Amino acid sequence: VQMAQSDPAPHVRLAALETLTSADAAIAGEIAAPLVTDCNPEVAAAALTAVAVGAHPAADDLLEQAITAADPVMRRAAVRALPSRGTRRAAELLASAAGLDDPADLPRLLIDALARMATADDAAARSAAAAALMNLASNGNTREAALRAVAVLPEYVVIDIATALESSPAKTKLTAAWSK
Repeated sequence: VQMAQSDPAPHVRLAALETLTSADAAIAGEIAAPLVTDCNPEVAAAALTAVAVGAHPAADDLLEQAITAADPVMRRAAVRALPSRGTRRAAELLASAAGLDDPADLPRLLIDALARMATADDAAARSAAAAALMNLASNGNTREAALRAVAVLPEYVVIDIATALESSPAKTKLTAAWSK
């Protein structure tokens, strides 16, 4: 615990956080919360993951701050951490970041994260992730990658995809794109 919080070597803090998260996610989340603002971006990113996995009470707020931060490293870390939450709010946070394009790999990371969330046990999270994927499929910049992700989702997600198409402007946009 001490090593994760205060060791001067970042690689030691990283290893301690990862070990704690594997051993006891709840304790790791508590210990990691203050490290989310660590000056070392790798430590801060690992702390964000530990907070998300550990279901820290402030996890959603910390993840929202990270995904809307000006720092592209923290945005990337939040996108990678959010699927471990498996909640509707996590899916909505990912969807809200769909318009961001910095760092350059963020749209691909968002699609990957939403595809993982579209298979969540929580029906509300699965539905929100499916809707966000369909919205990304309606955008010319992310259409191909989002449709590839949708195409490999398990059968039980089809109903969520259909619902997203029925209740979304994505249906109109996709129809217009396919008729070109």
